[in-house]
Amino acid sequence: MNKSVKEVFAKDQVSILEIFSLIGERKKIIGWSTLLVFALGMVYHFFSTKEYESTSTKLSEIKEGGNLGGIGQLSGLAGLAGVSLPGGSSEFDATFPPELYPRLVYSPEFLKEILDEELYFQNIGKRTTLRSYLVSERPRNFLGRIKDKITEAIRNAASTVTPSQGVSSSPSEGGDALEKPKFLYLSPIEQGLIGFLSKKIKIENEGKVINLSVKLSDPNAAAELNGLVFNKIIEFVTQYRTEKQRVNLSFVEKRTKEAEENFLKAQVRLASFRDSNQGLISQQARSKEEQLQAEFSMAFNLYNGMKQELENARLQLKNNTPIFTSFIEPSFPNGPSNFSFTIMVFLSLFMGGLLGVLIVATKLFLEYHR
Repeated sequence: MNKSVKEVFAKDQVSILEIFSLIGERKKIIGWSTLLVFALGMVYHFFSTKEYESTSTKLSEIKEGGNLGGIGQLSGLAGLAGVSLPGGSSEFDATFPPELYPRLVYSPEFLKEILDEELYFQNIGKRTTLRSYLVSERPRNFLGRIKDKITEAIRNAASTVTPSQGVSSSPSEGGDALEKPKFLYLSPIEQGLIGFLSKKIKIENEGKVINLSVKLSDPNAAAELNGLVFNKIIEFVTQYRTEKQRVNLSFVEKRTKEAEENFLKAQVRLASFRDSNQGLISQQARSKEEQLQAEFSMAFNLYNGMKQELENARLQLKNNTPIFTSFIEPSFPNGPSNFSFTIMVFLSLFMGGLLGVLIVATKLFLEYHR
């Protein structure tokens, strides 16, 4: 047989029919390979957990950062009254671009928070947390239960570290106490759940268009989780985007309240002086009245300007709040996303036959060079 292989490939022109003839002589290898892969494919199809996929699409509309309203216009006037306004000339550019959304969604903090959210699961007929469902109530097939047991045993054997109850710090003389370090601790079970959940969520961005897909073993929970993930993204991005505006608005509200109190006090002082000095025309009284009038005018101007700035800050907060437009709402899966039986049969047969041909081609190559 080795001679036959060498004779075929030693010619200047190799016939395709002769190559197929060599492969046909080893058809048993192809047959057994096809049968083996087909059997594995059927085992996978009948014993794998059925999953349902929910998809949705949103448009992210976020304006580029700009200055914080017209607060700089009042900085000079506020300075005369001893008030310091933030952001007089600084630019605000706190953006969270869609390119970073996958980093957010796949972060342990984000997924850990998702695990504690309640969803309605049709296959068990009740609402429960995603954590509880994945740990104890998720339908598992035979192979899945074996995999869970093996994974749990490996994690328990490898994980011997427990979280510390806290790092105590004693204040030094004349100084403040050291701040306790912050860290995220994940138990072995949480690490497994987060790893599993990260594989079931897929998020992609095409410019400002955000596509999200979620796979779970329950159709209703998959659709509900899809909407929940998007809501969490919107909540985080909105808070991140408007944090400085909210701080600025709180600051302006406090300063406006102070300006109002100073204005009312100046108004009361001026009115009281005029009431108690009616009929007096002395230069000292006129000078005092002019002084009180000037203080009243300055307090009024500052209060009026702060009222305008308060409205500007509110408008700026609203203007910088990101807008997400729904293109496609989370879809309700009508059927499992796994391969159908027909597709699995043809795919298994094709892969088995291809593997068999590769094995035969390798054997022919080795025989030729022997």
